[in-house]
Amino acid sequence: DNRIGYLTGSLLPAQVYYKAQKLRSLLRQQVLQTLEKVDVLVQPTAGKVAQKIEPDPIVDTKEKANRLSWLLTTTFSLANTPALSVPCGFLSPAAAQGGKELPIGLQIAGRPFEEESVLKVAYAYEQHTPWHRRRPPL
Repeated sequence: DNRIGYLTGSLLPAQVYYKAQKLRSLLRQQVLQTLEKVDVLVQPTAGKVAQKIEPDPIVDTKEKANRLSWLLTTTFSLANTPALSVPCGFLSPAAAQGGKELPIGLQIAGRPFEEESVLKVAYAYEQHTPWHRRRPPL
């Protein structure tokens, strides 16, 4: 919820915000240095399979506060570089989750203003794999 994010941000002291911006700048610099050596970066979209959709929990523990920490998309958002995710397969989770196969994603990221390269790699990947045509069971 954006409103909660804005309210939370308004409670941060200026020095915390400043430090976060410095860290963001360092992260961006590292990503850009890596992208000088390769055309695109490819990694999983998430550190685990999709989770059951539930209402937002009351955040009363550190784990609940980090409930989306398994998503690996924030690096490229913070670095302000283009990235997208394409389907790359299915995994069978534990029987506790119903045992249905759940989709997993492949994230492709590129240099700033080179969205075309990211899209071309994603398109080429989809032309050689069947995953984008398959739908998870409901």
